[in-house]
Amino acid sequence: MYETGDDHLHQEPKSTDINEQSKETEYEDEIDDDNDDDVNKFRFSVTTKISLFNATISNKIHADATYKLIWQEFPCFIIGTTDMIKQFHPYGFAVCSNEKEKDFEFIFNCIRDGLHYLNLQMNEQKLALIADVAEAISNEFLKVFEKHHSIVMCWAHIRKRVEKKLYLAEDKNLHTEIMDDIDTLQLSKNKKTFEIAMQDYS
Repeated sequence: MYETGDDHLHQEPKSTDINEQSKETEYEDEIDDDNDDDVNKFRFSVTTKISLFNATISNKIHADATYKLIWQEFPCFIIGTTDMIKQFHPYGFAVCSNEKEKDFEFIFNCIRDGLHYLNLQMNEQKLALIADVAEAISNEFLKVFEKHHSIVMCWAHIRKRVEKKLYLAEDKNLHTEIMDDIDTLQLSKNKKTFEIAMQDYS
């Protein structure tokens, strides 16, 4: 499933070669390499039946772009979930020429539509998004899956943000203590425990 700059959704493009044995989909398109970032050149999403099954057994969605995985100089967006032992299970990835709200709306819709097409269901009532602080991701998550869902900032992003603000504490001896306290907060098993622990820092 892919979408081009004309905002039309294409499910079976002529340039797609589907190999049923390997369950791989290849898509090729000529990219107009101009500098107009406001115009989306392309977007496409890839998943499999087996991968989508992971979305039915968890109520957590991890969504982010990784610049360590690049296709044609564009970052890949990884969508997946984690289990009880913190292992990551991807159930889709996408490549978009931009990182705007319409791109994330497309990605979330692809996951949701793929589940419906296969008669699979996600526990949308208890769904939670785990991502960075990008409003484009959180806004479109709430738009596609409707509101009243929890949005949690990725722990790694929180830690990096705190580290960048350590210079505000003039006493450098406090830096290690602050980071230790932040790491301890992360061990809270539920929201109630976290809020009680936070009272010591307010």
